Amino acid sequence: EVLPGIRASRRWQPLDSVGIYVPGGRAPLASSLVMTAVPARVAGVGRIAVATPRPHPGVLATARELGYPEPEGDLGRALKDTLWATDLLVAAPLYWYSLPAPLKLYLDHWSAFMRVPGLDFKPQMAGKALYVLCATSSGEEPHLAAPLVDSLRFSADYMKMRWGGRAVIHLGGGG
Repeated sequence: EVLPGIRASRRWQPLDSVGIYVPGGRAPLASSLVMTAVPARVAGVGRIAVATPRPHPGVLATARELGYPEPEGDLGRALKDTLWATDLLVAAPLYWYSLPAPLKLYLDHWSAFMRVPGLDFKPQMAGKALYVLCATSSGEEPHLAAPLVDSLRFSADYMKMRWGGRAVIHLGGGG
């Protein structure tokens, strides 16, 4: 019991499907694909879709090596995969204690999708779950990820999504 009359527990259950967004800026982050696709496969997720704004040869090779369909670069595919997934897992490095630019751009696309007549993006996102995996090199101060985590949690609340939670991992090294 965590408080009188209140019990807390954990339940591990594989998700039916996940959509993985791989940033595609100047430094394509194939590591985002690995950090999300491998745990999804190990957890027993049935269907995995991968989207990226600009397919990079390194990301494509990583997807092939992991046995996943190659990401497609068009925004329509990102929309389709986002709507298709029952749960979304965002993997992002801690970057200046806020959202990395590619993640901010992805959320900006959500804002644009909500303004498309007839799409009903927000109602279609309601009920899905949103998770975040944040990698940091600052192991002494994991609370520094709070702005990134809170931005996603508030986004989930606004979209009437379930907040699945967060994991902040320390990768070692320096800042």
